[in-house]
Amino acid sequence: MQCWIAVTPPLDADHSTRSSLSTYTYETNDRSKKQIAANDLLFLRDQKRLLAVAHVESVSTEKRERVVPTCPVCGVTKVEMRKKRDIPYRCFNGHQFAEQAEVRQMTIVHTAFFAHECVKITAPIEPSELRPFETTNSKHIKLKLADITGLCGYVARRDHNIAPILRSWLRSRTLELGERDADTIEASPLSVMDEQDRPFQAIRARRGVASFREKLINRYGARCMISGCNVLGLLEACHVSKYQGTEDNHPANGILLRSDLHTLFDLDLIGINPADMSVTIHADLLNTEYQKFAGTRILPATDKGIDMRAVRSRWEQFVRRLSTLTHHVALITLCFQLLALA
Repeated sequence: MQCWIAVTPPLDADHSTRSSLSTYTYETNDRSKKQIAANDLLFLRDQKRLLAVAHVESVSTEKRERVVPTCPVCGVTKVEMRKKRDIPYRCFNGHQFAEQAEVRQMTIVHTAFFAHECVKITAPIEPSELRPFETTNSKHIKLKLADITGLCGYVARRDHNIAPILRSWLRSRTLELGERDADTIEASPLSVMDEQDRPFQAIRARRGVASFREKLINRYGARCMISGCNVLGLLEACHVSKYQGTEDNHPANGILLRSDLHTLFDLDLIGINPADMSVTIHADLLNTEYQKFAGTRILPATDKGIDMRAVRSRWEQFVRRLSTLTHHVALITLCFQLLALA
């Protein structure tokens, strides 16, 4: 399976809406190796944006004769028309002329038939965003081979509606591979797409339910309630009382924490004392960069407070962890450390 980027007229230009576009036609000469094959993926774009993607089912090839305009001086076929010039034509070698010559050539016409109708891409992806995945730097070639792993992963992340379709096409192709083929493949585009998506899925999961996080930002302001960090991308929705169901997503049961502090809170290495809403750190964090947060008070930016029942319940859990036999000595050290900070 290979991946191609093809330049085509806009989808609404010559086939009404062209949503039913089921073929793509291009020409080559006898020496060209630019040949689309069955099971390839074809991304269609115009001059402004990526339009659609299609899964090639089969390809037909036939020879045709065509009339090619040429330079009357040197015979080169690369001729451009300049509408605003007195001498309208100029060839690749710099010759200017009023009328073109013509020559008949044999050409090979390839028609790629799609397994399904091409699927429109709704995300606004510009041609410049596709260039890093093209295998050639020429801007004049209308059909370019592309890096299937990088391009499919990028488009899937930009357009979540297209992601399951790409995965199904790649998965069906993967299932057709024999054992020998599978052993020779370094990385399946499907597996790479999943791997590339995994960090973003993990970040979304750590940030919490989007609506819950948004409510906390509106309630307390966009800052970490322990460190004061205001980098929005690092702020996560943290449940005070551990999440057990959707009813625990009430903003009174949440605080905004920087991602690393959220992890420490979940591990009960950081606790909130309900007596004065101050931060207490576990002995394991003494003599670390987190020691500076000991004694910091969590003061919401508004008068809307945190559910104290949840705070007390979580504090009891934190204290039980501190009072275990294995941490008894560390607890004494922690008490002296806190006294020194007071």
